[in-house]
Amino acid sequence: VSYYQQIGRAGRSVDNAYAILLNGIEDDEVQSYFINTAFPGPQEIDQVLAVLQKFDELSVPQMLTKLNLSQGRVLKCLNLLEVEGVVGKRSGKYFRTANAWTPDLSKFDGVTNLRLQEIGKMKEYVESDTCLMAFISRELDDPSIRPCGKCAICAGEFANPQIKPINVEAVRKFLRRDFQLIEPRKMWPLGGIGEFRGKISNDLINMEGRALCIYGDAGWGRVVAQQKYDLGHFGTELVQATVRLIFEVWNPNPGIEWVTSIPSLRRPNLVPDFAREVAKALKLPYYQVITKVKDTPEQKRMQNSAQQAENVFDAFGVTGACSDGPVLLIDDMVDSRWTLTFCGALLRKAGSGPVFPYALANTAGGVDGLNYE
Repeated sequence: VSYYQQIGRAGRSVDNAYAILLNGIEDDEVQSYFINTAFPGPQEIDQVLAVLQKFDELSVPQMLTKLNLSQGRVLKCLNLLEVEGVVGKRSGKYFRTANAWTPDLSKFDGVTNLRLQEIGKMKEYVESDTCLMAFISRELDDPSIRPCGKCAICAGEFANPQIKPINVEAVRKFLRRDFQLIEPRKMWPLGGIGEFRGKISNDLINMEGRALCIYGDAGWGRVVAQQKYDLGHFGTELVQATVRLIFEVWNPNPGIEWVTSIPSLRRPNLVPDFAREVAKALKLPYYQVITKVKDTPEQKRMQNSAQQAENVFDAFGVTGACSDGPVLLIDDMVDSRWTLTFCGALLRKAGSGPVFPYALANTAGGVDGLNYE
């Protein structure tokens, strides 16, 4: 229905209009993700109820410090439970009512199955060898179904199937300049964590950073994913792209004087080796001053900002004296920015100059179906 509405808008008030469907496997993955996460699951509901039963009243931010669920998932659970009378709300805080509740999630399953069937029909439409308009009309119960005579099946292809290589290369270059800003966090987590609380002071806050791409996108994103998981190292082309970004686009001020990186216990050489190559290309010294002092779950397993901050705030340390010049702090992925924020603060406390964060890919908002990390 949504597709039919969208293509219908294309031809309004013009003599000729073309509706072109661009389809890739990522479309199915994205739609499946949102369909399967549209409603709260039984385990999520149980977790929310358990924490409300343990504490008298909790606001949503307070719940996030106690639950490894995203804010969106918590709100879905609360909305359902409030409608069912199982949870009440006063002064911005939620509490468990005395009402008993037996979950009946069958209606959610029904809607989910319907949406999955619709995805299946869209796949059939993409691969159809009969009139495309007749296909849509049949699905929408149109009583007058007949060949339209205008679609690519009826009238033949109306676009030149031969794409010039020079155009493909121009598109690739364009997509590979889709750089991402890494805005510095200005506040520590709600309620503080360890010694960090309130506003991040000027002597600890990071400078504005950059990410080369969005993870998995058609520019550098797929290259980053392939080299990380298939090759186990980041190659020369990513080093060169990083150097071009720094010199041609970013131009950090004050100028970077040395380079360091954020290590991982799972892949101890992946990011440091890449950072060393970047430092060599920049003709700057590289110092591995940051150490991972304890094993932690992957940040992508943490579902909200409070949990992500808790996961990393005491996971790193700085060994030895830092150079007092501005530093390029390199990681492979950035999402919540808490790893870069805490490591940047540690560098400043150890005597470094301004910290400029850099990541190969921004994974914020990524979905598991696309192997986002």
